[in-house]
Amino acid sequence: MTALVLGPHLRHVSHHTATIWVETDRPCEVRVVNREQGVDAAARTFTAHGHHYAVVEIDGLAAGARIPYEVLADGETVWPEAAQGSPVPHQDVARAR
Repeated sequence: MTALVLGPHLRHVSHHTATIWVETDRPCEVRVVNREQGVDAAARTFTAHGHHYAVVEIDGLAAGARIPYEVLADGETVWPEAAQGSPVPHQDVARAR
């Protein structure tokens, strides 16, 4: 299974977009999703000096939106990590301006 090395990091927010950055341990497709809110954005990793990065741009957010999300690598949830026996926590995608 692909693992996160760093991230996710919220890199940029505008009125209707948010950009999420991650580093993974191998090349993969990275998806940022919230099925209830209709968020589903993806990017392939790129490799620089043996490190694998993805920059996922989410578009169509409502101004001021705070949307919980999950990060998937090749279809497997890699963030957030669930503690055994407890519900999966979420982080906000963005507080769009």
